[in-house]
Amino acid sequence: MVLPFALFGAFWAYFAWRGRREGVSAREWVDSQNRDLFSRPGWWKPAALMPAAFCVFALATGISQAGFQWWYLLIPVVVFGMFAAWAYAVTRSARR
Repeated sequence: MVLPFALFGAFWAYFAWRGRREGVSAREWVDSQNRDLFSRPGWWKPAALMPAAFCVFALATGISQAGFQWWYLLIPVVVFGMFAAWAYAVTRSARR
């Protein structure tokens, strides 16, 4: 029960320490790190592996338990649609 709060505190302390080393606040340091990462072209390619792995797992599990059903083909559409919306939002906010 305490572990999530302890981890949050550790990350917060780390970000504050890194920001203080560079002479900015923790929020400004995190924003600059995100801006550097998410404004690069093609940043989303490695991040797309997680939804792809989820789709493969969901399809394999569904097919092994209930046999193939046509509506299973909607899983990748929904998952990658949500990923595309998230990637678009993150990229737009990072470019500001």
